[in-house]
Amino acid sequence: MRIVYRQAAKSEAPMSEEHFRRVMSPEEFVRGCRGIGGPQPDEMCRQLASHRQRLAELEAWLAARHNAIRMAAENLERKFAKLQ
Repeated sequence: MRIVYRQAAKSEAPMSEEHFRRVMSPEEFVRGCRGIGGPQPDEMCRQLASHRQRLAELEAWLAARHNAIRMAAENLERKFAKLQ
């Protein structure tokens, strides 16, 4: 890296090769991305929490619908039984 930089910039690299490799690592790139919907760990945790909350809401809604359907079916059976 230092040789390439020296040839291209005609000067010494402003950082060590170790520092360059660390800041250019995929992990550092992900950590450095900021913004809503980004891949950084804090944002991923926020998104997961939001989706888990929404999933819990949808599961509760679905359970309520299933219960309403079950109760309606039981009511229909009772009314039908009275007709016989």
